Amino acid sequence: MCQIFCDEPYSTVTMGQFGGSVDGDAVNLLRASSLATSFVDLYLATRHEPYLAYARHIADTTVKFQNADGSFPYRVNPKTGTVVEQYTPDAIEFVELVEKLEPLGYDARRAMAAQRALEWMLAYVCTANNWKGVFEDVPELPVHSNLAHMAAQSLIRYLCRHKDEDPAYLPTAIRLNRWVEDQFVTFGPENEASPVRVKGPLVFEQFVCFWPMDAHAANWILTLIELHKATGEQVYLDKAKAAANAICQEQYEDGQFSTWGRDYETGVCPIDNTGGPPVNNWYNCHAYADVALYKLTLYVKSLR
Repeated sequence: MCQIFCDEPYSTVTMGQFGGSVDGDAVNLLRASSLATSFVDLYLATRHEPYLAYARHIADTTVKFQNADGSFPYRVNPKTGTVVEQYTPDAIEFVELVEKLEPLGYDARRAMAAQRALEWMLAYVCTANNWKGVFEDVPELPVHSNLAHMAAQSLIRYLCRHKDEDPAYLPTAIRLNRWVEDQFVTFGPENEASPVRVKGPLVFEQFVCFWPMDAHAANWILTLIELHKATGEQVYLDKAKAAANAICQEQYEDGQFSTWGRDYETGVCPIDNTGGPPVNNWYNCHAYADVALYKLTLYVKSLR
């Protein structure tokens, strides 16, 4: 679902079907920030002013929902402004949007909101490790019962890019990556927690969907690149290359990657128990894997 806040109070314009399978009439408030970040990229490429105006509008609308502690609500009814579900660890999506907008015009209110959101993540989420999964098909669950890593990885990358601003940023990023690896990375076919024997490293999506997915390995590759840039430690680049090789090892003959993983010996995907491309492959995941492989290739070339 693609959601864009428009000018009417608490209203939403949508492309395609409104709502998610569990979201219902609510929207994931912070997901709009991720969309707005792409609008900034479109503006930079085209200089088409409405893209920039829309991104700023989404940022300013999101600020209105910030809680007193710096966090944001998770699911919000866009017609009434009612919070349907409160907790989400994913405030970094808004922080990244503000970071993207700042070179195009500083706004003190946005900057303060982003700083408060970042400080809340560092003070609470990084301490409690309450990295709750924020997916449209998962209902509210007990604390720590469905953890995920996407928000943590976005924060790692942000802290690496801003490591010179605070001496605690880089150690926090390194610690968070270790947590991601401990909880979600399968390093080989001997991992009994994995429903499919894969040549790792690959990355599981979330606790309630514990499958080694190409897109999540791709997300980790982007994180490892930033850790390598920030630390210069070869181990991060080695892991990034290994994850890229693992994604490619699961590629089908027609060019598709595998969303769900393939047995490293038989080539079978357990989702539909065939050796050919499964009908349940997620092509948006493949697109993310493509991006990560491309960025890793460019980064490695830049080091020569």
